[in-house]
Amino acid sequence: SIQRLDSSTRSKLLQERNTYLHRSSMNGSDKAQFIVASFYEKGNFGEVNIEEALKWYKASASQGNEMAEKSYNELSQRISEANNRIQSQIAYQNKLNLEAYEQRMAEQREYQKKQKRKELIKNTALILGGAAAVTGVAIGASRRRR
Repeated sequence: SIQRLDSSTRSKLLQERNTYLHRSSMNGSDKAQFIVASFYEKGNFGEVNIEEALKWYKASASQGNEMAEKSYNELSQRISEANNRIQSQIAYQNKLNLEAYEQRMAEQREYQKKQKRKELIKNTALILGGAAAVTGVAIGASRRRR
C-alpha cells in the first residue's frame, strides 16, 4: 500500500501518477479524463477546482463516458442549487437592507419635521415678542401723552 511508503517515495509516486493522468487526459483517454475530473472535484491535486472538474467531465462525456456525463450533470446541478441559495440569501439581505434604509429615512424625515416645528415656534415667538415690544412701546408712548 502507498500509505506504508515513506513520505518522499509516496510523494514521488503520486506526482508520477498525476503526470501520467494528465498526459493520458490530454491524449484523449476518456477514463483518464474522468479520473482527472474527479480528482479536481475532490481536491486530490491540491485545491478543489470545480472549473477544471467540469471541463474534464465534459471532455470525457463528449467521448461517450456515461459516468462522466452523470458526474458533470450532478456537479452542474449542485452548482446551480448553490447559486440559487446564494441569490436567495442576497435577495433577503437586500430586502433587510432596504427595510433598514427606509426606516432610517422615515426617522430622518420625522426628525426634520420636529426641527421645522421648533424653528416655526421659535420664529413665531420672535415675531410675537417683537410685536409685543412694538405694541408695548406704542402703549407706553400713548400713556405718556395723556
